[in-house]
Amino acid sequence: LKKARELAPSDLDVRLKMASALSANGQISEARMEAGRLLKQSPSSEDAILLLAGAADSEEVHDVIEGLLKTYKEKNGETAAAHLASAKLSIPRDDTSAALADVNAALDLDPSLTEAYIVLGEIHSKTNSFDLAEQAFKAASRRAPPRSMAHLKYAEFLDQIGKREDAKDLLNKLTADTPDYLPAWLLSARMALANGHFEEALSDLQNIFLIDSTNSDARLLEGRVLLEYGQIDRAVSQLGSLSRFRPDLAVAKFYLAQAYDKKGNIALASDTLREALLGDPDSLEMVLLMAEWDLRDGKVEQVASSMSEVVSDDPSNIQAQLLLAEACRKLGRPEVAVNIFNQQIEAFPNRPEPYLFLGMVLRQQGEIDRARDSFTKALELAPDNLQTLQH
Repeated sequence: LKKARELAPSDLDVRLKMASALSANGQISEARMEAGRLLKQSPSSEDAILLLAGAADSEEVHDVIEGLLKTYKEKNGETAAAHLASAKLSIPRDDTSAALADVNAALDLDPSLTEAYIVLGEIHSKTNSFDLAEQAFKAASRRAPPRSMAHLKYAEFLDQIGKREDAKDLLNKLTADTPDYLPAWLLSARMALANGHFEEALSDLQNIFLIDSTNSDARLLEGRVLLEYGQIDRAVSQLGSLSRFRPDLAVAKFYLAQAYDKKGNIALASDTLREALLGDPDSLEMVLLMAEWDLRDGKVEQVASSMSEVVSDDPSNIQAQLLLAEACRKLGRPEVAVNIFNQQIEAFPNRPEPYLFLGMVLRQQGEIDRARDSFTKALELAPDNLQTLQH
């Protein structure tokens, strides 16, 4: 697609396929840029505005895309695509009533709009209306062509609500009818891994390698399967090869670091994880694992600094709070943790986590009465929290 775009930069179909492929591959910012160029070339492109609406991954971007949608409506009117784009933009802001109204308006204008049923399913799923969500995803799948993400969305949903056999049957039919549709094999492998069926996952991945032996998504998933399966040497080999083939793929280094750690090569594991963080410094999962390993290696000041930032951004992150409290305790500065948790209580008085972790630090300081008061308050706010009950 990149080559085709170079040869025919004004070909709207090539640009659309490129944007769709980037979006499906999780490269949201790149997909957004491509869709933006497509919309500039073709201001009436329904596909472009829908791709952009699905790529609003931050408040700032959300506001920009809302502006683009406003301009789109001024030029093209309240079309089905315009309503659907509005619905997509409402979902991240939890405005489900507005999203539902827009998606129903889109379906009134165009009852055959497959993507509208997908969005409808996402809305109902978000509000725990699972029966209605299943009907919507099923309707999308029934209307979609053989090689369509609608089938995968339906299978994912079925798996999420515990209907794994139905999901597997759907994917088996899809892969039998379209064996060259690699995203179906990849989803089947991911579901198998999530359910601990490692051999099944590896078998699914082999069907991808028969067609595309260098498929990075499949090779990455293969490394993860081997890692969780306990085949550490094979995982190191596979993830190491992928990291050399795709040095830009930070997540491959992330899992490679974990494989090194399981082999007992602690220093190499830490170095590899730091390399991964250079490639993706915003990955919270990587940041938390790095803090956990730094704490183990005695780099307590680094942990206190990094976890203070995480807790400031996300006061409900339990793992970050635990790491911060432990770092402050090891530094002989429990008062720092007490101060941070008190600030969180002031900012978020109805969240139980700050009270829980404040109680833990106070108990370590021997202030049993104050600790008990904090635990009691945490329990009042979250009476079913087993972690609070244990303290």
